[in-house]
Amino acid sequence: MFAATGQALAVEESLDVRVRYAILDEQGEPLRTLDDVDRERFVNRARCECGVPIAAELQADGGVGTAARTILGFVGNRCAGREAAEGRNGLCGVLFEEPAAVLRAGFSALFHPAFLNSYVASSQREVGSPYTTLARGCEGEGQGGVWLCDPQADGAEGCQEGDFVYDAEAAGEPLRYDFEPPWELPYDLRAEPQVGGVLLSWSSPDSQDIAGFRVLCETEWQYPPELSFPAPARDEAADGTSYYTVDSVCGGAPHTG
Repeated sequence: MFAATGQALAVEESLDVRVRYAILDEQGEPLRTLDDVDRERFVNRARCECGVPIAAELQADGGVGTAARTILGFVGNRCAGREAAEGRNGLCGVLFEEPAAVLRAGFSALFHPAFLNSYVASSQREVGSPYTTLARGCEGEGQGGVWLCDPQADGAEGCQEGDFVYDAEAAGEPLRYDFEPPWELPYDLRAEPQVGGVLLSWSSPDSQDIAGFRVLCETEWQYPPELSFPAPARDEAADGTSYYTVDSVCGGAPHTG
């Protein structure tokens, strides 16, 4: 059921964990696992503003050492360094706090895409709590994911950098998020009259953030031009052919479950 996405870091009590991320269907059941393309393109601004949840699925590969010891799960970016700095750079959201034995059986938890980019701005840090406040919304771009800590690993209180048994970035397969729309505009726009129409041409900016442009026109029977976009498939990865907006992804009604 679980797919390997990286090895855990070595600590006093060995705990190898496999982590994957899944897309959910409308009933909240796993639809499919995010593949390499999904991890690069799935988490976009529209899905963040719609609150499309992502499922983190975790399972220990082999033994878990002392099964009763508590494992903390975080979601965000650079979580190991943030915990070691005791919040001076902001703290990641707490995804779960469970005994290691739970990972042996397989465990999943949901999180909002905004947690990938933002640190927690409230004393409450639990991802699923209505009292948890983020410092940022659906903005910025970068990479993040799930981090696992064994706070008893070195005998010191709290999670130090060496206590992390799974590092989303060191594992080599973090989730990339891009909450920023492309800002560059085409230039050198030219219009040439043609029989029965007009020929438009332009120069495109040198940007990897732009897949193409949509040309709209007004007619006697359609004024202003149609601006609606067809809804992309729930599990579709951005491939340059679909438009992702709050209206097309969730009909303007963000997920609240």
